[in-house]
Amino acid sequence: MKLGVENDIALLNYLSSVTLSPTDKE
Repeated sequence: MKLGVENDIALLNYLSSVTLSPTDKE
């Protein structure tokens, strides 16, 4: 269960990074 939660957090962080810096997605 914890792994799933950590995965979600990592995914959210990744999506946030891409959304906040779309041009930095090189």
